[in-house]
Amino acid sequence: MPIDADTAEGLRVDPAGTSRPRTNLLARLFVLVFMAILPALAIQAYNEIELKRSREAEVRENALRLAKFASGELDRIIESGHGLAVALANLPAVRNHDAADCSDYAAALTKVFPQYLTMGAIDLDGHVFCSSRPIPPGASAADRWFFNEAIQSGKFVIGDYLIGRLVKKPILPLALPFSGSDGRIAGAVYVSLDIDWLTRYFQSDRQINNDATLAIADRNGVIVASDDAIAQRIFGGQNDYRRTGGGFSDGL
Repeated sequence: MPIDADTAEGLRVDPAGTSRPRTNLLARLFVLVFMAILPALAIQAYNEIELKRSREAEVRENALRLAKFASGELDRIIESGHGLAVALANLPAVRNHDAADCSDYAAALTKVFPQYLTMGAIDLDGHVFCSSRPIPPGASAADRWFFNEAIQSGKFVIGDYLIGRLVKKPILPLALPFSGSDGRIAGAVYVSLDIDWLTRYFQSDRQINNDATLAIADRNGVIVASDDAIAQRIFGGQNDYRRTGGGFSDGL
């Protein structure tokens, strides 16, 4: 039986009409799956944020613990040097500028306290008249900050990172004025802390986990010591030009 044009048009299948319900179904399924996993994603993101915060808090706690430990140990080491300086300043040989007796006493002290490379006394003109090591001709501290500050302030002074003139090694000088028989300031005694010893001390004796790194700077921001070889390479580079003499002072 022949089919006219109108009948044929009515029987024709519309492809778009059949695909539209399938597309809507897939979209709904996608939304349902997304809504199902959304809480899990939110929980995972929250956990990651909390883990990061916890780790940051742990790092800050370790840094604070290391700083407190280093501060306490440095205070103890400096106080030990202060005690030696007080003993030297009250020595009759120092007050009387007796070079031989003073030098013998200072040399004996450095054997008992090897963390101090050298110690001795300087008169008001800056001339070194007493030392635990041989004194080179013309040795003077007249232009050194730690000496002048001790004389001017009349107080115990912690100096800066220096390369020792007598020992040719990195030191941290400590100075304390002493009085003559008339009670007036007659000069200053000095004690030179061995920087290499200080570095070894913190490398071997610190009470902190291995994730932490310690670097100690003087008042000018110069790295004096570090407990980690990597930190020494990172921070120590700033000191290289000073150690080779560029813009850096030698000390006693």
